[in-house]
Amino acid sequence: MNLNELDLPANASVEDRWMTHLGAMSATKETIGFKRKRNQDWFDEIDKITCLIEVTRHARLTFENNPSVENKRNHQQAYASCQRRIRGDHRWAA
Repeated sequence: MNLNELDLPANASVEDRWMTHLGAMSATKETIGFKRKRNQDWFDEIDKITCLIEVTRHARLTFENNPSVENKRNHQQAYASCQRRIRGDHRWAA
């Protein structure tokens, strides 16, 4: 809606124009409403995801404290498993 299209006299004050604009905005807000957030279900499963990330974190810390081929492989497997499980559970996020 253009303010020039409103039924205002040509000599309307700035305050009158502003109040008309505010009225139009509040009427629009009541008609349209607010946008709801999407992807809320991801937050419902945050405990599961946090557990997977914690396993990966533990494997990384073990590798950093004792660098060996076996610990590196364990970290890589934990990381890959975490990514697969998170992405597998949330195919909509891809």
